[in-house]
Amino acid sequence: MKQLEIDILGAMVLSKDIAIDAEMRLREKYFETFAAKQLFRIILELWALEIQPDVVSIYNAVLQKELDKKIKIEEITKVTDVLITSNYAYNSALLIENYLRKLLQEKAKKIDFENKAQDIFEIYENYINELNLTLNEVSTEELPTAKQLLEEVITEMELEREGEIEPAIYSKQFPSLNYIDGLRKGNMMTISGQQKAGKSTFGIALIVDFAIRQGKKAAIISLEMTRKEVMQKMIAQATRTRYGYLRNPAKKNKHGKFKYSDERFLETKEKAARELSTEDVYIFDNLMQESEIRAKIKFLVERKGVEIIMIDYIGLIQTSVRRERRDLEVAALSRGFKTLAQKLNCIMIILSQENTEKKIAESKALARDSDFWISISRPIDESNKEYEKFINRHGVEQEVKIDNSLFKVLIRASRHSAAGGKFYTYLMPYGEMVELDTEHQLELQEPQKEETPI
Repeated sequence: MKQLEIDILGAMVLSKDIAIDAEMRLREKYFETFAAKQLFRIILELWALEIQPDVVSIYNAVLQKELDKKIKIEEITKVTDVLITSNYAYNSALLIENYLRKLLQEKAKKIDFENKAQDIFEIYENYINELNLTLNEVSTEELPTAKQLLEEVITEMELEREGEIEPAIYSKQFPSLNYIDGLRKGNMMTISGQQKAGKSTFGIALIVDFAIRQGKKAAIISLEMTRKEVMQKMIAQATRTRYGYLRNPAKKNKHGKFKYSDERFLETKEKAARELSTEDVYIFDNLMQESEIRAKIKFLVERKGVEIIMIDYIGLIQTSVRRERRDLEVAALSRGFKTLAQKLNCIMIILSQENTEKKIAESKALARDSDFWISISRPIDESNKEYEKFINRHGVEQEVKIDNSLFKVLIRASRHSAAGGKFYTYLMPYGEMVELDTEHQLELQEPQKEETPI
């Protein structure tokens, strides 16, 4: 046996508390020699039977297991002759480090960098996953008690009350969304809806709200729209310009004049320069694999300080590992993004499709993994009625005309608050999506001359 192993086993013999700690912190496989592996197990078994480990009790256990030909009495004596326990914590950490170093070297040898057909991001992601699994497996992190956590959580709450720690992020654009008590770092929100139901428009409105109007750093990873289209939607919402004008700025009326007048175009250009000239919002539109997306998110959060990431949408992401069913692939993506939000301490907003039964089409796991599940739909697709009645956030009953620009937002599930809240939003003629309440009366619902692009 090596001296490091002898010192650790000796400390376990001297103290039952150390033996209990070793049982939680160490594993038999961390020891290099056969004798150390077996003695580690024997010492734990003896303490479990309330028997004080010593030369006699350990040797009797060795005989009972028929290990006396492989473990010499001299090795047992070295262990029981250890007189101090003070170096146990350092020695156990060193034992784990030695095991980890050897394990990582073995894993590194197995990476096939010569395989030109294998995606480099997939190689990177698989290796990082292996490293994380290995590190988690041999983590030396202390197991927190309720007493320790209580002190930590109360201190954090006090700092938040004093304004020294940033509280949850609340929506100014959609006050009724704050029914969920805000988004906190580590949270994942899913926004689902059927095709052309307004998912992207609502999601981008949130990014404009959080990033442009509240100064949070954000990123949009769009797998459905181009960067230009995403930017045009942001311009429409930030400058209150018709989205149709931005998509077709050269369109003319029957008199040959620009529908988007020179004056209005200049006004939009100047306001966009004021509102959207920021380096705190990143926009990607490549069709990327899961591994590349995860790598980008990690870079954005750790290197650029991004706090909020929106992915539009999860159903278009190709997983690194193929599974027999697509819902299982999306389930793996969902769990991966939730874990990423927690590890990187950021907020993930995931867009997803719904099927005809208004359930998340890709995978039930999304609803399970998300802290909040928001569903968006268009009443015009659901009802033949001309008007819809609802109670707004001020408790006042409103009647709103159902047309192509009206959207219903339902809080389907919430891990941190009651679910079931509902409110209505309207895509205004000038491009901004707002919540309908007493501040936005029916006169704001101007007739739409053409279908509003979603």
